[in-house]
Amino acid sequence: MWVQYPDITSTLEPLGIPPRKGDDLRRYGTPYTIPAIRLGPLSCIMDSDAIAAALESSIPSPSLQLDHPIRATVQQLVFKVQRPVQCDIIPLLARNVIDIPSQEFFYSNREKDFGMPLDEVLEKMGGEKCYEKAREPLEEVAALLKKEEGPFFLGQEPVSLVLLGCVRCC
Repeated sequence: MWVQYPDITSTLEPLGIPPRKGDDLRRYGTPYTIPAIRLGPLSCIMDSDAIAAALESSIPSPSLQLDHPIRATVQQLVFKVQRPVQCDIIPLLARNVIDIPSQEFFYSNREKDFGMPLDEVLEKMGGEKCYEKAREPLEEVAALLKKEEGPFFLGQEPVSLVLLGCVRCC
């Protein structure tokens, strides 16, 4: 189901999903985040890592390779790519993609994250300069993908789930 940003808490809280606390709450800035899934009539969880672990446990084949050492390498590369390009992607998402019911929430939260209005983020840090900063880590991602024959970092094994998560986070 599609949930607008301002409705995330009011949608997930009644499902019995425990809210984020402590460092996790400080990191995300909100007690509830998406994605979240219902695993059965009485079980719902949120957080990409928790969801991936639950899916791996309930549907072990094909494996998501969650314990494979390459996962940490891919996560580090994704972070290196994501940080600079989000200066372009997030303001453009806000302007061109985010639905009107979610725009105020999205703008205010992202502006708090950046410490400035999104138009200013785009002007000062977006455009070609952010992609230039991402060039080297993107080349590392490409080299890692080319190491194995197949569409994924482990050839035919779908460990690239981490890279897909980057798209969702931006």
